[in-house]
Amino acid sequence: MNLKSGKRDFLKNGMIFQLAQKWIGGTEGAVSNADISNFSSGQLQEFLDQLIMASALSTAAIVKMESEYSSISKSKNSEVRFRWLRVCIKARHAPCLENALQMVTEQGRMKFTRPLYRDLNEWDEVRDRAIQKFKENRKSMHNTTATLVAKDLKVQATQF
Repeated sequence: MNLKSGKRDFLKNGMIFQLAQKWIGGTEGAVSNADISNFSSGQLQEFLDQLIMASALSTAAIVKMESEYSSISKSKNSEVRFRWLRVCIKARHAPCLENALQMVTEQGRMKFTRPLYRDLNEWDEVRDRAIQKFKENRKSMHNTTATLVAKDLKVQATQF
């Protein structure tokens, strides 16, 4: 890695952190897709990770982000989609629910499935739907994943 590229990466990481802090603090102001248009997939993931680790955003902030940052909210990249859904679930943004329930059935990897189920389980209003989705799809899941998700949801894996 040359010095210019390292400096550019350092500056980009600072921009990611600053942008996340604006959203976390509710001081994002006017936003546009240009804010993130030059971010790589990994940088988008880092941005969303910052939001996941913070307190929940308001649903108004989620709606604004969904509208302006369509490269995140409509992403087909599993890593970006997963993190976006976690941000939405944390904010209790109901319109993301179908997408989240779809991802836990489409994506068999435990690194995605288990955290999403855990997040859904913490959302009182949707817990029953998450459990129902698990029951419907338990037989098609890898046994280890199903056992651990059942444990997370506090249901018996053997009853399905």
